[in-house]
Amino acid sequence: MSAAARKAIQAQHAEWRAEREARGWVFHEELRLEGRLPLTAGRMFRIRGSRYWFRFSSGQTTPDGRIEVLCSGPYTKAGSAIQHNQRAFWSDRVTKVARATTSLKEAA
Repeated sequence: MSAAARKAIQAQHAEWRAEREARGWVFHEELRLEGRLPLTAGRMFRIRGSRYWFRFSSGQTTPDGRIEVLCSGPYTKAGSAIQHNQRAFWSDRVTKVARATTSLKEAA
């Protein structure tokens, strides 16, 4: 990817984000969900309805107050990627957050 193309994509993303912020969206680099360890970049977590783990990227709060968790995965408990998909889940589906960001052995 050329530098010019990268700059164009970054400008487009900044415009998209500014539009959403103007409509009431809030973007988070770290999420603190009630009764859970904080979700920080790279921290693994599980969701209701899945036996796999996901890696936190960021979060966003919609104008109506719902929190969306953006992540990649799924991963095994050891951290091996099963697929490298970008996913999004509502925060009420988060059931367990790993204690360490790099290893899941402590979360068992």
